Amino acid sequence: MIRRSGFLPILLATLLSVALVACRDENPTVNEKFVAAFVEMRVIEQTYGADSPMCRLARGEVLKKYDFTREAFQAEAQRILDDPSFWMPFQNRVVDRIDSTLDPEAYIKKKEEEAIEEKKDEIGSSAFASTGIV
Repeated sequence: MIRRSGFLPILLATLLSVALVACRDENPTVNEKFVAAFVEMRVIEQTYGADSPMCRLARGEVLKKYDFTREAFQAEAQRILDDPSFWMPFQNRVVDRIDSTLDPEAYIKKKEEEAIEEKKDEIGSSAFASTGIV
């Protein structure tokens, strides 16, 4: 004889787990202020040396510029480290930020081309959707 009362909680737990995984944000949003502050801090550390008094002063100014406390900055860094789904989007934004600093004209051209491609995709998707084919 199968005992159904034990099966139901297992089934509900499994369905809930699947629902949580399915609803997970596939493209997490990265805090742009954090990215900018992070990049500036790394440049400062490379310029002055991570342990120098000048570096400590400059890092404090960066935190102030981007409206972070030391604790809030560290908490955001920990959030990215703790959730693997944030790591690649964060790294991509850091690379974009550095690229925009090193070669602003090429970066602007790249972003314009990406916007055009995105617009083409939107137009293509809406045209496809209007045909009624699913």
